Amino acid sequence: MSGRARSSRRNKKATPLVITVAYPPLSQRGDYRVDGLDTPLPVGTKVVTSDKGGLALGTVLRAPHRSHSPAPASSPKGGASRLLRVATEQDLRAQREAEQRQPQLLRQTLRHIREQELPLRLVHLSIDGIGGRASLCVLAGEEQDTGPLAATLGRTLGMKVELRRLGNRDEAKVLGGVGRCGRPQCCSAHLDRYPRVSIKMAKAQGVSLSKDKTTGNCSRTLCCLNYENSFYEAYHQFLPRISKRATTVTGLQGRVVAIDVLRQTFTLRDEDGGRHQLPAQAWDRNVGRELPEPELDQGTLAQGYGSDKLPVLAPGSGDPQHRADAAPNASQDPQAVAGPKAPTRRSGRHRSRRRKRSRGGRKENS
Repeated sequence: MSGRARSSRRNKKATPLVITVAYPPLSQRGDYRVDGLDTPLPVGTKVVTSDKGGLALGTVLRAPHRSHSPAPASSPKGGASRLLRVATEQDLRAQREAEQRQPQLLRQTLRHIREQELPLRLVHLSIDGIGGRASLCVLAGEEQDTGPLAATLGRTLGMKVELRRLGNRDEAKVLGGVGRCGRPQCCSAHLDRYPRVSIKMAKAQGVSLSKDKTTGNCSRTLCCLNYENSFYEAYHQFLPRISKRATTVTGLQGRVVAIDVLRQTFTLRDEDGGRHQLPAQAWDRNVGRELPEPELDQGTLAQGYGSDKLPVLAPGSGDPQHRADAAPNASQDPQAVAGPKAPTRRSGRHRSRRRKRSRGGRKENS
């Protein structure tokens, strides 16, 4: 037997078979070993686990799979963790009875916070009937010590209390809501961890940099900007940058005023003010490169490129319908390519001289 086969068999034996379990209210997850367990554990199964914090009722988030790490499985609460059993009918009944007490415990907690004038805000309360503990999600300042408060609330409620300090994104995840796309928030629906996002992603995707367009209900940058970021990074390299000068394979030079990543086109403004919308293969730096297929239809741009009838826009016109009307006249009338001459911008000194002359004329007439 070769050394590679022996090492692969050794690694297969070293990696344990585990399941991933999620716990409310923030969907904290933990991996638990299930070696030697014959009971099927599909996604959504309620299971009872044991860890440093005691017993807990969780939901299977991922079916049994091989762990990437040979280390023992871990839980979100730390310490030794193990899977005890699949939740029985008695366990589920205990959980339902505990959830019936939730409104009463919520009123007691709010009353205690109001009477003690505590500088925090309660966002969510969840109860684990198996472990006999309540999890309170609160918003509090960094300087606020929540340790004594947990002990006081535990005596008030008659059960163990865990206080979890939330951030802006955690608050939006717990409260839920609808995003600007009209669908439920990603963090509340399927995200188990927050992706890294930046305003640079919005620039690459052509999203308006207005705060209303780039932020979600949590007042942070939208997580969905990360979904298509790799696509835009890959496709941007085949287009010139906006406000930079570019040259086409036919020798046309100008400044780039707009790009369309999905259609793989760019708009070039020449020295006379005419605007040319061209496909990516028209850029001289793409000669000899294998270009990707555009995600959206380019229309007649790629088909008509190479002839004398280049799609030309009149200065100040960005209407796609106008391009089709202007293209046939581009080769017939050179003046139509350049378009009407843009009015020169007068300086402040020029305007002040004109005002003085007009005032002098009014005085003479009077």
